[in-house]
Amino acid sequence: MSGLGKEPQRSPTAEQSEDGSSDSPPLSSTAPEDAARYSGKSGLRLVLVGKTGAGKSATGNTLLGRKVFESKLSPKSVTAKCKKGESPWKGRQVVVLDTPGIFDTCVPVEDTCREISRCIALSSPGPHAIVLVVPLSRYTEEERKAVTRIQGIFGAKAMRYMILLFTRKDDLEGTEVEEFLEDADSKDLKELVGKFGDRYCAFNNKATGEEREAQVDELLGMVEGMVKKNGGTCLTNEMYQYAEEKLQEKMAELKKSYAEQLEREKEKIKREYEEKIKELREKKQPLAEAAEAEILQQQRRRLEEKERDYASKQARTREEAEGGFKWEPLLTAFAAVFKLVHEWFKDE
Repeated sequence: MSGLGKEPQRSPTAEQSEDGSSDSPPLSSTAPEDAARYSGKSGLRLVLVGKTGAGKSATGNTLLGRKVFESKLSPKSVTAKCKKGESPWKGRQVVVLDTPGIFDTCVPVEDTCREISRCIALSSPGPHAIVLVVPLSRYTEEERKAVTRIQGIFGAKAMRYMILLFTRKDDLEGTEVEEFLEDADSKDLKELVGKFGDRYCAFNNKATGEEREAQVDELLGMVEGMVKKNGGTCLTNEMYQYAEEKLQEKMAELKKSYAEQLEREKEKIKREYEEKIKELREKKQPLAEAAEAEILQQQRRRLEEKERDYASKQARTREEAEGGFKWEPLLTAFAAVFKLVHEWFKDE
């Protein structure tokens, strides 16, 4: 393990003040650019959580308008790892993170801890909304515990950033979800809905066209309203600050490496064409001037192509940094938080 694993253990979470700042000292003196307040044109980050089989992946696909996440009827989780997708919506980019059943206790606790760490890295510098996905027809004890467990990982104020989304709206056969909930016999279900106030909606993940768009508009409009109510901030804590700092460090390292690689490649190309021009001049062939101009033209095209290639690599540094994120140091630095996860498994 790298030296990161030797950092001192940190407190479980850093509470946010009303303006979105942390009561604990920040891990970095400069806030990441991506953590700027939501302006109505900047992107929205959503994390989908819920029990295996709740319909998280199908909901993610509905939000994105295409199949990004594997979704099918299965007795076990189809989503093994956190996966991210994005799509434009009304002039801004919406990023959706699909998670495996991170609150299920039927998987090894080590896998759960790893995926929680990946979730933090992939949704850094913090989600604008955590969407708890619950099927209308299958409310269980796990869903009841989910809110408390989310607060255990993301902090007590995570509730301010949460939305409840019911799947299988099509099973209602035209009945409004409000009417269904009012008539429901389950006190636990009503108690869960009560925690969210009016921040809930229902999806038919088989919907297409205008029906699908109306569902997406309802949810994302709800997210925007919640973000504004939260002062334009995303949910953050010390774990997110830690993860973002490490991602920014890795991105800076990658960008420097790419810039150095580009200069080496350009020098190599220049030397190659300088040699060709030298050979041409030594031969003193007819029309050498036109041939030299063609060689210089070829050189320019190759240099421009290399610059485009490396510009594309530079643009993907965050994606690469996220893909190579080392989750073990996060577990070590925030051992007190992940101790809670181990307690869940003991209680089952």
